[in-house]
Amino acid sequence: MGISTPISQELAGRDASARPARRDRARRTLDRLIALVVLLAGWQLASIWWGSGVVPGPLEVAGALGRLLGQAQFWSAVRDTCASTLIGLLVAAALAIPLGLFAGSHRFVDASTRLPVDFMRTIPAVTLIPLVVLLFGPSLTMKVVLVVFGAFWPLFVQATYAVRELDPVARDVVRAYRLRTRVVWTAVLLPSSAPFLITGLRVSTTLALLLSIGAEIVGNAPGIGREITLSQMSAQPATAYAYVIVAALLGVVINAGAAWAQDRVLFWHPSVRGRFA
Repeated sequence: MGISTPISQELAGRDASARPARRDRARRTLDRLIALVVLLAGWQLASIWWGSGVVPGPLEVAGALGRLLGQAQFWSAVRDTCASTLIGLLVAAALAIPLGLFAGSHRFVDASTRLPVDFMRTIPAVTLIPLVVLLFGPSLTMKVVLVVFGAFWPLFVQATYAVRELDPVARDVVRAYRLRTRVVWTAVLLPSSAPFLITGLRVSTTLALLLSIGAEIVGNAPGIGREITLSQMSAQPATAYAYVIVAALLGVVINAGAAWAQDRVLFWHPSVRGRFA
């Protein structure tokens, strides 16, 4: 009894501490369901007010989406959009992260490139669509080039900023022990920069999807964006809205995947550990 009593008390304490967490999760789930119901109700009212020819109702869009799921053209459009988004993001990360870390670790390079970088990253990537369409045509290459340009700058700036914010103690250790460049990068720069880089990746991921779909709408490249335009031109608003819903769901899935990767890569970081404590 002397052994079992403390154990039972500890288990009871854990159960009592877990109850508020379960209640909070249930409350958040209920709040989200209520918000979804309100959103769908508002959507239906808008459809009644303006007419289904302008704003199709949720049931009409759901029916159009169900029909699209059985068409090969729909899946080809989703594949083309995902391909340009992921390829462009990977190329942008492969270029921006090493260059940003290099620029941030050298004062002269950082100071001399700050003005050009600030100028280039303020240029909206969508304004380059006419140029890239002229150069590459309505193709996957055109979309990838546009995505790389738009996703490059958030990653580059975050990588540069990460090196600037390096712990002064770590800098002193590197200087004192005269560590090799490979050791400095693998054991100091990359681990300390990881939170900044992951943040830049999450921002660039959403931006890459938006640019890919925008290039498809304006540049008539294959993908979800072009299907939205074609549906509007053929007077099929429900189908167009269905593609918009699919684009939004893709954004949610990509963002959730980025959040999952962040939790796995930064499992050691206090901001992530505290979430699962």
